[in-house]
Amino acid sequence: MVIAMNIRLDQNLIENYQTEGLNFLKRITARWQGINKNWQLEICAINKNKKIKSSLFLATLEGLNAAIAQAKSWNEQGFNIYFCPNPVRAETKLYSGKRSSDKDIVAAFYNFVDADSQASAQTVFEDQNFFCFKVTTGSVPFRRLHGYAELKEPIIFIHDQALDQSAKAVADWRAEQQKLINKFHSDPVIKNTSRLMRLPGFLSYAKDQTRKDEFVTWSLQNTNLVDKDFFTHPLDHIDQKKSQSIKIRDVLNLDYHARTDAMIDEMLEASKITGNWHINMRNVTASLVGRGWSDFEITRKCAQFCNLGATDPDLLKLISTARDKGWGQKNNITDSFKTGKADTQNNKFPLVRASDLVSKEPEFVVEGILETDSLAQIFGDPQCGKSFIGIDIAACVATGTPFHGRQVKKGSVIFVAGEGHSGLRRRLSAWEKHNNVSINGVSLFISKMPAQFLEEQSALSVQIAIDEIVSREGKPELIIIDTVARNFGPGDENATQDMGRFVAALDHLKVRYACTVLLIHHSGHSDKNRGRGATALKAALDAEFKAEKHGETITLKNTKMKDSAPPENISWRLKSVDIGANSDGEIITSAVLVSNHENNLPKIKPLSQSEEFALNNFVQACFKYGRLDDQGNFAGLPLEMWRKHYYSQSTLDNADSKNTAFARARKSLQNRGEISVLDDVYFPSGSNAEKLRRQFAQALISKNDEVLG
Repeated sequence: MVIAMNIRLDQNLIENYQTEGLNFLKRITARWQGINKNWQLEICAINKNKKIKSSLFLATLEGLNAAIAQAKSWNEQGFNIYFCPNPVRAETKLYSGKRSSDKDIVAAFYNFVDADSQASAQTVFEDQNFFCFKVTTGSVPFRRLHGYAELKEPIIFIHDQALDQSAKAVADWRAEQQKLINKFHSDPVIKNTSRLMRLPGFLSYAKDQTRKDEFVTWSLQNTNLVDKDFFTHPLDHIDQKKSQSIKIRDVLNLDYHARTDAMIDEMLEASKITGNWHINMRNVTASLVGRGWSDFEITRKCAQFCNLGATDPDLLKLISTARDKGWGQKNNITDSFKTGKADTQNNKFPLVRASDLVSKEPEFVVEGILETDSLAQIFGDPQCGKSFIGIDIAACVATGTPFHGRQVKKGSVIFVAGEGHSGLRRRLSAWEKHNNVSINGVSLFISKMPAQFLEEQSALSVQIAIDEIVSREGKPELIIIDTVARNFGPGDENATQDMGRFVAALDHLKVRYACTVLLIHHSGHSDKNRGRGATALKAALDAEFKAEKHGETITLKNTKMKDSAPPENISWRLKSVDIGANSDGEIITSAVLVSNHENNLPKIKPLSQSEEFALNNFVQACFKYGRLDDQGNFAGLPLEMWRKHYYSQSTLDNADSKNTAFARARKSLQNRGEISVLDDVYFPSGSNAEKLRRQFAQALISKNDEVLG
């Protein structure tokens, strides 16, 4: 795939960029539908050899998704991706190697610029008045930008079926383009109505060695709509702001460690003024680095004042420069002790009178189990059911469904999934079917990739994603991290310092959103009665539970409850649920937790002849085709390997008969509790399960040793 040539990114990150491309197209075409639903969007691809590919799409959700899919295919073939910001008439058809012309363009909703020189790009970047959004097309050797100014009233070029363009309307639009070009000194050729511009969300391939391959991105600037003659109006308010900037010169000239919070806020506001961003942001970052703030804290403080938010490369460069110059080495706390003078204005350690403290009854997200505004953990061995418990809690809180008889506080749930992404949808489908509750449209959000909480930029990305959810759905009641290991990041779980940093990142989320954070964690290697890694984690927890599995029974035991009475043990079993069929007509299953008092299991009957054959066949296949995990434990038998062994031993006449018998026996053994399944991997269950697993593991280890010689 071409995208992997010069930039090392995983598929989830590429998909995130392309989602932003889809959001951009939705924004561009939002007003088309109200005038003519048949207007078309042109997507174009051009490679280094100037080969052109172009297609037209309706501005419907289906059409825009198809446009993104086509652009993705072309981008992977080494093509740069463009689009026409102006709609194409419904009657236009494109042929191989051709694209639309000016006569095909029906209207204009934007004026736009291509800032391809360093001076022009800086002017566009600093502008806070004209552009509703900006597109960053590259950053090497300097940042290059496109700016879009949205017109309050669209300019219509084609008015009748004769498809005659209004010369006056076109001339008006081009005149506004010229004014914009003059003001921002941008590319002077951007004056044709069918002009192509870069589409965000896709990789831009460098045309020479002075540039590099980079993803095109976009950012919303403001929601201003402008009159078509806006660019000729004097901007008197800019002069007023310039005079205001003179008033803060004393602030700028202060030594960086002497600036108070109020002074820093003044500089941030002043950074909005055209031409003043760099000097003010430089002084702000120096001050915050001098206070000992982390990059994460600084970027969140300054994000709203930067064109590209918290990930703005210019902001990150200023922070890096401040650290390189040693501005963070001055210890203000030490200076205060030396002088005996504390910085009372910046003090963030409040003290209150004990009598003023307010006592209140504990509130719960899940009655008696998870308190609000708390940090909790469920730990256990692999395959013990801890992730099933986490998913069950997530779905119950998001839908307001009682958690096995316990009331929940309904609210948004963020599920940061570090593993098992393919099985999450199946498990949720099983939960929906068993509980007769739909999750369609509820505020349950699942990540497509794990986080790395010890990496500041990854932790920041999680926060930005949650902030975006908060703006639409409100604050989350619950954030679930599954598992600690997959979301920990570049560090050592056993190191107290690294674990402390991990806990600090979680506490930041908990405090920021006033929510509960629930961790799903593995048990220790040698001590199965505690979570793996440094004990600093358990010390920081408000509540902790151990999940364990004995035979068919999954039990949740409380091992720490800081401020409430510890709950009684809760036990379940996994119940198989049919959730559909695959393309071959085979039943797809997953599982849900069923409380033991709900089981009402019938009296066990002896195995039938077909069940006995299938169970013996399963045991044989486990010895022959089973899998081992990294610690040498039995890790299950994949469905396809069992199917292969079953078919080879079955005496039935044809493949259809074998398939039917295999599916029937498999389901029957699951219902009897003889076997269990997790994401199409099968395990022995029942009273002899642990003994069988040990035997399987020993045999498979011996087999591997023989192969290795």
